[in-house]
Amino acid sequence: KRNPYLHLIYKNQLKEESFTVYQQEKCMVEKLAYPVLIASHIKPFFVSNEEEAYDPNNGILLSRNIDSLFDLGYITFEDDGSIKFSETEKLNQELKDFIGKYSLDNRFINEKRLTYLEYHRKEVFGKRYKYA
Repeated sequence: KRNPYLHLIYKNQLKEESFTVYQQEKCMVEKLAYPVLIASHIKPFFVSNEEEAYDPNNGILLSRNIDSLFDLGYITFEDDGSIKFSETEKLNQELKDFIGKYSLDNRFINEKRLTYLEYHRKEVFGKRYKYA
């Protein structure tokens, strides 16, 4: 079960990280200031231990659309931040063309996030609804 206080701290840390880079809160992929941004876990919350669950390196600030595709395993991010599309989960080519021009801003990529992204690629990516 989520601890509301620790989750708020986790989300605020991601917002602060975004603010430090962009001088405002923006999606770390689309670089747009949406009115609502999701503090998305890279390694899903319910399979994370307490340290991982509230580690800001296990999170990225995303728009609702990117968050949904990421959580459901339709997309993941390579180590260079580029978006990779699942071959098992078919997405419309128009959507792929549109989203494919974005990438996770490399200013948010660090060693700990790379470890979580590796987990996402192996355990979440291409496995729709496994953790959703």
